[in-house]
Amino acid sequence: MRRAVFTGQVVLAALALLAVMVEEHHLPGRPWHSTWGEMAGAPLLIMVAVVIACAAALRWPRLDTGILAGAVTVVGSMLSLGFLVGVHILEQPDHNIGYGAAVLTLTSLAPLAVVAQIAEIATRVRERRHLEDSEPAFPMAIVVRR
Repeated sequence: MRRAVFTGQVVLAALALLAVMVEEHHLPGRPWHSTWGEMAGAPLLIMVAVVIACAAALRWPRLDTGILAGAVTVVGSMLSLGFLVGVHILEQPDHNIGYGAAVLTLTSLAPLAVVAQIAEIATRVRERRHLEDSEPAFPMAIVVRR
């Protein structure tokens, strides 16, 4: 379950990174340009950090990496979405199709990260209960007489 949730999170974060890379908008009297170009690469760098954090949580299955990756993903996706939507919010620019893909993937990434954090905690609790409820197996010494 954990592997499936974190794999989905890595894939969605990579798709969001690609969507942020190809997003462009246009204002009257100005040429087409991207948000990450206007913001000195901030949304792009944030999404690179999110992809790295998600991949690290998938690579090292520990409780702290899963919780940290979920927190980085929630904060990072909301920051990138804020940059994307808020850069020209009052000017109503024309957007390409990459904008819609970026908004969709970034808004989907935050709830998936919360699900990943809950799955991480639930998996650890279930595993602990399973280990505590089972009868421990002690090694037995066998005495052999000749």
